[in-house]
Amino acid sequence: MAKRGEWVRVVVIKFFREKFRKWGEGLLGVPVSEVGTIVPGLVLTTILLGLSLFLGQILEFKIIDGFDINIPAVILALLLGIILGNVFTVPNSVRPGIKFSQGALLRLGIVLIGIKLAIGDVFKLGLMGLPIIIGCIGTALLVTYFLSNKLNQPRRLGSLIAVGTSICGISAILATSTAIEATEEETAYAIAVVTLFGLVAVLIYPILGHLLFGGDPTKVGLWLGTSIQDTSQVVGAALIYSQVWNSPMTIDIASLTKVIRNVFMVIIIPIVAIVYSGGLERTSEIGLKGHLRLCKIGQNYFQYFPKFIIGFLILSMVRTIGDWEIGKGGTAYWVIDQVEWVQMISSVEMISNGLFIVALAGVGLSTKLQKIRDLGPQSFLIGFITVVAVGLISFFAINLTV
Repeated sequence: MAKRGEWVRVVVIKFFREKFRKWGEGLLGVPVSEVGTIVPGLVLTTILLGLSLFLGQILEFKIIDGFDINIPAVILALLLGIILGNVFTVPNSVRPGIKFSQGALLRLGIVLIGIKLAIGDVFKLGLMGLPIIIGCIGTALLVTYFLSNKLNQPRRLGSLIAVGTSICGISAILATSTAIEATEEETAYAIAVVTLFGLVAVLIYPILGHLLFGGDPTKVGLWLGTSIQDTSQVVGAALIYSQVWNSPMTIDIASLTKVIRNVFMVIIIPIVAIVYSGGLERTSEIGLKGHLRLCKIGQNYFQYFPKFIIGFLILSMVRTIGDWEIGKGGTAYWVIDQVEWVQMISSVEMISNGLFIVALAGVGLSTKLQKIRDLGPQSFLIGFITVVAVGLISFFAINLTV
């Protein structure tokens, strides 16, 4: 019995050790044993954060006479990152930290936004944005596939651009490229499309959204969250809008909308892979390779689910319970009074914004302008028409439903 108990203990320890290793590697982007490798890149993106905040305080931009604004730190972090990443060769030693900044820290920033929204607001805004999200995803998929066929582009490239523009940008492209076994060149082209139009959107969409929706933070947030491709780009554009027009609600709505949109990865990526493989009605013609691909998709189905949404919902529930306890005249979680509760939420918001700026610095450092310059005219045209179509559908759908 003692030997059996020892055997069970060893198996349980080994199981949880393996789970912790995989969880840590997924969170950090590197094996847990190599966690020190993220430090140099993290230091670099943090330096860009401090420099951007400093420059943001002293640099002013004149819009019209009598109306000057400071350049938002998030724009400066993005631009500084692009300049450094393209003028100088980024050492391999800082790449893990850059990946960590634009990946894990971005997701953590979105999770922290959850504490700013009560769970009722999450579901209310989610239901409001759901039909708009579905319309935009459908438009992007249909337009992209139509144009890819008309311009005689490879089906795999069309599939990658389709998921990249419809769901969540680079993350969706990387996940789909594995599922459909795309080449490195096809993956790079699709990422270049999302990067190019995403960078333009970060800088232009905040101003355009303000003009189109008359400064309505709900409509602007929904539009940014549904019409911009990558999560980091949505957050960047929403943060710029929030800082320029003093509208913190916009980043909450845009981030929540993008989180809901990301959930569609679970549905869309396997469907795209199935369509690429020939469709369910033609599975007998796919062959062994196609069947193996579909089996792999089925076995790893939930790897596509954006797990940070769980953290977002947990913090939203924390906010809901705290507000409820204070609303009854008590204290949040028996120790936090109303003033401290408000201060804590404000502090979390500041931390979240700082993480977003660090993430955008990482995005800038990872943006290679040469890949964008190498983008073919057909891919550029597909991306441009799709982005315009999605933006228009989102605009009309918001005005009809909100």
